[in-house]
Amino acid sequence: MRRLRRGRIINLSSVVGKFPYPTSGPYAATKHAVEAITDALRMEVRPFGIYVVTIRPGVIGTEFNEVANKLTGGPSLTDPS
Repeated sequence: MRRLRRGRIINLSSVVGKFPYPTSGPYAATKHAVEAITDALRMEVRPFGIYVVTIRPGVIGTEFNEVANKLTGGPSLTDPS
């Protein structure tokens, strides 16, 4: 990319990297790290014509939360208690 003086780097983060919520601390911290790396890299490679962007998906309906809570003993979002 530097030799060609053009390119694009795309990092995948999460909206939680910018807006954490209770019990999301460890996950939010990893995504915030992606945000910081992206911001620094953007400034470092801009002079070479390389663009760095972050994609931040929001909530996506998967079983991630339920599986994570079962593995860690955390609360279930579908638990009525």
